Amino acid sequence: MVRPYLLLLITALLGCRSLVGQTSSPKSAVNRNQSWSEFVSEKDGFAMMLPEAPSPHKDTQLADGTAYTVHLRGNVTLTLHVGIFPEGCGDVFNKHLAAVKEDIPQAKQSKPTKTDQFRRLDISSVREFKAAGYPAVEYEQEVTDSQGKVRFYQRLECVDKRLYIFGAAWPAGSPKSADVTRAVDSFRLVRQ
Repeated sequence: MVRPYLLLLITALLGCRSLVGQTSSPKSAVNRNQSWSEFVSEKDGFAMMLPEAPSPHKDTQLADGTAYTVHLRGNVTLTLHVGIFPEGCGDVFNKHLAAVKEDIPQAKQSKPTKTDQFRRLDISSVREFKAAGYPAVEYEQEVTDSQGKVRFYQRLECVDKRLYIFGAAWPAGSPKSADVTRAVDSFRLVRQ
């Protein structure tokens, strides 16, 4: 069933939700004013442009995974979750994609998703594509919780045994930050 994977990813995003509205550390505020530079993780096989070095930490949602978090302008948090699946990430990716597609009919009727009465999928944002030849999907959704409404962006890329999951959160009613687009669009794979 697709629900456990979807709930796992929503839980990861809700972790980002708790960071929305928090002030950044003085170091983060200073680094935001500096130029962006490339961050490379040879361990997890990627590189991307960021305004500050991310804080890698053990991912609490993905077994044997690592999460890389940065704070962007406009009270936006961006986290890249990297999960390793010894049998390949295709099944997890396909189950998540199926769950997103299952939510589209509800979203067309402006109703909460089937999986969670507090989420509303933005169907205009759902995009399935190839990233460097690998399957990818991205979308936005609005989530209501006890603290109000927040907007989430999520992008998944399945690369052999690694699943890269980008999650960004920002206050609802605001557009997606250009910094999120810049960072995610700069993502590239590196040889290990």
